[in-house]
Amino acid sequence: MRDQDGHILGIVYIVHFDRKLHHAQHYIGWTANLDVRLTMHANGQGSRLIAAVRDAGIGFQVVRRFRGTRIDERRIKAQRNGPRWCPLCNRNPSTPNWGMKEIIE
Repeated sequence: MRDQDGHILGIVYIVHFDRKLHHAQHYIGWTANLDVRLTMHANGQGSRLIAAVRDAGIGFQVVRRFRGTRIDERRIKAQRNGPRWCPLCNRNPSTPNWGMKEIIE
């Protein structure tokens, strides 16, 4: 599935770490299949950051999911402010003002 500009739609997701690893407490990612990607993360085959978190014995959880593109993921990452988007760190987390829809289950 693609957006109106032809970019592949997937899931932009925000991961919260149970405690910081050095400076980081969040990871923002994009995937076409969240279940597969989370399995990769759990097995240390996803991002290097989450592999380091896992190896340090730090737990993590997905705290938000949005229907979006890789461009949307980069827009959130470019803000360099994971806590702003995290409901565990912020009572009123930011929502994208460019049309991404949050997935709520």
